[in-house]
Amino acid sequence: MWNYRIMKKHDPHMDEDIYVLTEVFYENKTKKPMAYSEREDILASSPEEIVAVLEMMLKDAMKEAPILTEADFRV
Repeated sequence: MWNYRIMKKHDPHMDEDIYVLTEVFYENKTKKPMAYSEREDILASSPEEIVAVLEMMLKDAMKEAPILTEADFRV
């Protein structure tokens, strides 16, 4: 079982705490967290900022706009 969770981490390069939205995997029997993805899906300076980014992402995804392809970025 897995889901997305907000996780607090220390960034040694910036020497500050950051928050990330990442996949967390759970042990089947105990349901305790056992692993998380190293890929940081959303990074922010607070849990509230993660929620704001998610709301903006949903709003933008629901806009009626053409779907982009890699060809749209070629010069």
